[in-house]
Amino acid sequence: DELYRLLKPGGVVVVDEPDLRNFVVKLIMVGEALLLMGSHFLTHQQLLGLFNGKNGELISSYWRGSLLVKCKKANK
Repeated sequence: DELYRLLKPGGVVVVDEPDLRNFVVKLIMVGEALLLMGSHFLTHQQLLGLFNGKNGELISSYWRGSLLVKCKKANK
């Protein structure tokens, strides 16, 4: 909510999150858990849920082991 609230009308926020379906990302998750790093990884649905119900354009895609989500705030 805070990211979206701070955007000016027509502003864009892009979130790049590792794709949890990727085997290498799973290894990194396990490694970080073993090192007690306290990292939090979001699933595709959780990431999209951050912008659910917002008045604007939402685009998601997968690219090289990452999930990219772009949210553009609608002009008033």
